Amino acid sequence: MRFQLILEADTPAIIGLNYQYPLSAAIYRIIQQADEVYANFLHNTGYTSGSKLFKLFTFSNLNTPFEIKGDRMICISNRVALFVCFHMPEAAAHFIKGIFMHQQITIADSRSKACFMIKEVQLLPLPQLDAASSIWFVPASPLVTGLKNNRGHYDYMSPLDQGYENNIRNNLVEKWNSIHPLSNEEKQALLEAIQIKTAYYATPPRHRLITLKQNTPGETKIRGYEKFKIHINAPAGMIELAMNAGLGIYNAMGMGCIQLLE
Repeated sequence: MRFQLILEADTPAIIGLNYQYPLSAAIYRIIQQADEVYANFLHNTGYTSGSKLFKLFTFSNLNTPFEIKGDRMICISNRVALFVCFHMPEAAAHFIKGIFMHQQITIADSRSKACFMIKEVQLLPLPQLDAASSIWFVPASPLVTGLKNNRGHYDYMSPLDQGYENNIRNNLVEKWNSIHPLSNEEKQALLEAIQIKTAYYATPPRHRLITLKQNTPGETKIRGYEKFKIHINAPAGMIELAMNAGLGIYNAMGMGCIQLLE
């Protein structure tokens, strides 16, 4: 399920550029007010595939005109659009829509605080999907993927790197395996059935360095990429999963949200 939220502040807001972690926390708080069990599952448990853990939830960049001053995003409008996505049954759509409507979202760090009211919540239809679908997407938030090094940290990859598309594909299959357990033979067959390729505009993909849990002992810097195109040829259920849960890693921190290429 994919929702578009329209947020309004009393005056144009000032937000830290590393807003993803406080925004994720604000979304969790809203869900927790309505369904503590589901919120705790999303935050603490999630879905597992081997040793990998997936939340199957993501959200987009904040979409509003803005200027950048230092490490602050100075909003020009007091209205902000945001996509929030969950891989849940369609029957839960009314519940999700209800818990967000008229709620407050606060995005704050040590230097600034912005308070928004959710004024509109719209359930976005999925595209018409055939048994095997072939669709172009663009990142609606930085897409992050990489390989772990011998220190257990990620070496982040660019869409221009060899193996990038294969990494995205493997991650998507692991997400699917976390909700529909596969045998090794089924997993291999699914990997062979999925095709992912990237394409570019006149300029190379734009990278963004994002700090999560800024100025805390758990501070983490991640690198994601935007401003490129990604084509997925896969069974309909896999396309739906990608749209609902995001591509790559750190999806629950607002990474890897995708939207249809217009």
